[in-house]
Amino acid sequence: VGAGGAFTTASGNDLNLVYPDNRSLFIKEGSTTHVAVDNTGSVGIGGTPTRPLHVFSANSAAISTLALENTSTGDASIWFKESSSEWAVGLDNSDSNSFKISYSSELGSNDRLAITTAGLVGIGTAVPTETLHVTKTAADSVVALFEGQHGNTALVVHSVRFSRAAANYIHANTSGGDIRFTVNGNAIGS
Repeated sequence: VGAGGAFTTASGNDLNLVYPDNRSLFIKEGSTTHVAVDNTGSVGIGGTPTRPLHVFSANSAAISTLALENTSTGDASIWFKESSSEWAVGLDNSDSNSFKISYSSELGSNDRLAITTAGLVGIGTAVPTETLHVTKTAADSVVALFEGQHGNTALVVHSVRFSRAAANYIHANTSGGDIRFTVNGNAIGS
């Protein structure tokens, strides 16, 4: 340990902190723990970990607990992997910083959800052209399923300029099994 409690090593050498078995390593300021590494290798930032990486925050302000920043031209993303599946989540820099969820180890490959910086949402497409753009490439398949668990189910197409009574919607009556179309508040058919 050098002056002021600093650890120093010769140029090119690793710094190794070795502690006895079944013990934890703490970086503290007074009694406040900033970083803890327990005997299983789990890391806690701001507290004692209960997961492999555990970040604690006691901030009551509307501020993120974790920041992930790429300061170059690549993606800022997180990779989730288990033995037979992998997903990536983050900002795809090569696609105008769209937020994506991809069934892959990297963004831009097998994108399942994309949200552009303009707020357009794509499901099944990485390039949405409308507020909600859903694409399914398989022939003879359902593109969207709207399912209600109680009573009647309706798909409402509504303009904020008109009341719901004047909206356009498709209404499925679960008790009678009928489908009604309403255009500008007027029922068409039964």
